[in-house]
Amino acid sequence: LPVFQRILSGDTTHLLHAATDAFLQRSNQQARTVSVISIFTTGSFMISILVVVYFLIALERKHTSTVALHQELQRITTTDSLTGLRNRAGLEEDLRVTKATGQSLIMINIESFRDINDYFGQEAGDSVLRQMAQVLGEVAPKRSCVYRVGGDDFAILLLSQDTNLTT
Repeated sequence: LPVFQRILSGDTTHLLHAATDAFLQRSNQQARTVSVISIFTTGSFMISILVVVYFLIALERKHTSTVALHQELQRITTTDSLTGLRNRAGLEEDLRVTKATGQSLIMINIESFRDINDYFGQEAGDSVLRQMAQVLGEVAPKRSCVYRVGGDDFAILLLSQDTNLTT
């Protein structure tokens, strides 16, 4: 065997250098392969993180938008569009919230309001309702809330000292 003869003859330095060079060459090739794989893996991981962050931001925006829409819908469903007062649904909600505490409710009806609409028109009737809402808001006690609960019906909810509404 020539390899063993060279080893026995003392010419091992050349063989060791050749084996070392081949080993280093193979190691460098494997290291480059591992580096490339590492770069692709790291890049893929970073892209995955960016995609997750993008979707989280989009989800947060959607959530914020949904919360704002819900609050707006809640406001619309509990507010009279003509007078800006809370409506019957708002009154019923507030009565549920304040059920366990002391409260009083004053109901107000504009007598013969239909005559105002019939003689002067709906615009005049709307103006009377807006003025009534404004006057009631000005004269109602601080710890109260004014509502328009029907066509010409208003209510004032008088609250006890330990009751708070966020209206």
